[in-house]
Amino acid sequence: LIFIMLITLATTVTVSYSSHHQTISDSYALLKVGSVTSVSMYKYPVDGEYLIVLGSMTVNSSGQEVYHAIVVTVGSKGTEILYNITEPYPVYSVAICPKYFAVGLGTSQCSCTAILRVYSTISGELLWCVKFPYNIQCRIDSVDDIKIACNEIIATATSEIYGYPYGNLSAFNASNGKLLWFFTIHNMSPEPTYMSLSYVCVHNCYVVASAGNGYATGGWVFLFNTHDGKLLWINSSLGDPYAGPPVFSGNGKYIVVSSSVINDYSGVYVLSTCTGSVIWSNTSYS
Repeated sequence: LIFIMLITLATTVTVSYSSHHQTISDSYALLKVGSVTSVSMYKYPVDGEYLIVLGSMTVNSSGQEVYHAIVVTVGSKGTEILYNITEPYPVYSVAICPKYFAVGLGTSQCSCTAILRVYSTISGELLWCVKFPYNIQCRIDSVDDIKIACNEIIATATSEIYGYPYGNLSAFNASNGKLLWFFTIHNMSPEPTYMSLSYVCVHNCYVVASAGNGYATGGWVFLFNTHDGKLLWINSSLGDPYAGPPVFSGNGKYIVVSSSVINDYSGVYVLSTCTGSVIWSNTSYS
């Protein structure tokens, strides 16, 4: 189950949607959608409603797993399920904006290929699909994180199956799927097995990504220019930023990173977006 509550914000966006929806007449609602695997919400109201996309898994009468991408709006008139799309593989990640919503799939039990599917939020139509290439040196089995920056660029972090730790960060034109830029982590020691990313749509639209090996013995935080993929700085002094994705402050001037160091301590670090230097940190012994 997922619980969705309406929260009022000041900024609004205007857009119209197709009429294929199911209405639940409450300002908040409990939606029975199966086991939720991922969820994302657009931060501004659109025509007084909040856009939410989630991935879920249900089991049919034959005992088979069924995978879904579900788009929901929440507003003063109640909760509406705009789309309930059956996906061919498990949904690992989702993202949404007024024009597009993106679904990241993982096929680790099948062909070890990650799949990114992008739909129109207006109509629910599938606009384009990307299958990340498979090869023995760089096995990509899932799209672990998606963000939509400036309503136009979709960035994804893809991790590898165990033993092939090369993280990949890609940015696409959201309308047509054209690959804009691509970054691969390689030849780093210790090699990372995890990557997550965050973004902000102000201050030139930065993308911050973190990578670590999952054992708290090393990690990196990267800052990119969203539009051209230029690497602006790397900070490798925080231990392993494995605990969760980095996030921007509301004004985009700072980046908050959680990190851990083996047999020692864990901490929260605040970095300057401009320089990558640590502004302050709070660490505690485990």
